[in-house]
Amino acid sequence: MSSAPMSPLRQRMIEDTRIRRFGPKPQHDYVRVVADFARFLGRSPDRAEPEDLRRYQLHLAAQGAWPGKMNLAVSALR
Repeated sequence: MSSAPMSPLRQRMIEDTRIRRFGPKPQHDYVRVVADFARFLGRSPDRAEPEDLRRYQLHLAAQGAWPGKMNLAVSALR
């Protein structure tokens, strides 16, 4: 197990997925989506605006993302 400190945003996401009784795989998937979104933005996702989310969805669609991936992204970023 890593001893690296966890960001408050990541900690909150993990807690929120536990509240919803998600197992380790969905927790991992949600964190991965948010990390990808942060790379897309080039900044922390907690400072994202609604238009940033829309641009990310357009980005995913342009890449040919299947509907399940789009739904996962929307749910994770909500």
